[in-house]
Amino acid sequence: MSLLDVFATFVDVAGAVPPAFADGYSLLPLLGAPSHDTRKRPSFVAAMAACDSLNAGQFMLREGKWKLITYATGRNPAVFPPQLFDLNADQWERDNVAADYPDVVTAMDITLRRTIDYPTVMQEYERQGHDWAGRWSAAFPNQGWRPLLRAAYRNFTAADEAKFVDWLNNTGGCNGATDAASAE
Repeated sequence: MSLLDVFATFVDVAGAVPPAFADGYSLLPLLGAPSHDTRKRPSFVAAMAACDSLNAGQFMLREGKWKLITYATGRNPAVFPPQLFDLNADQWERDNVAADYPDVVTAMDITLRRTIDYPTVMQEYERQGHDWAGRWSAAFPNQGWRPLLRAAYRNFTAADEAKFVDWLNNTGGCNGATDAASAE
């Protein structure tokens, strides 16, 4: 289930067939209620998490007993090794079995990339973040943003500020010399 399913569910409750462009699926069949949504649900669930406080985007695919987690930046779609968990044997996800099942990792990664093209997603995410940071810093005359960053981020050092300025002056984390993983 996903928040994407809410739209399709509302359309279904209203008595209509969810449109072809709807990414989600009506939840009514899961409740045992009659549904106008006759599309076949995929056998997997995919999700993503990306924010400024993460050093990489996180992407997940759950299918059957398997759960795959991958990490990506705009420059590196495999910044950290993938994690694979057998949820039947390890419900707390403590034992990464990716090295034991490379074929499962590959197959699930192909499905995940078809569902969420995460290398492209992270390139665009980082490009937009770079554009926003450039507009934000340009809004302060005489580099008035510097004391704001020092006040907002505990232990924000001169070295951190230099990295930020360097990043602002290049074309962005996904095309330039710095990315979230190497900036630490």
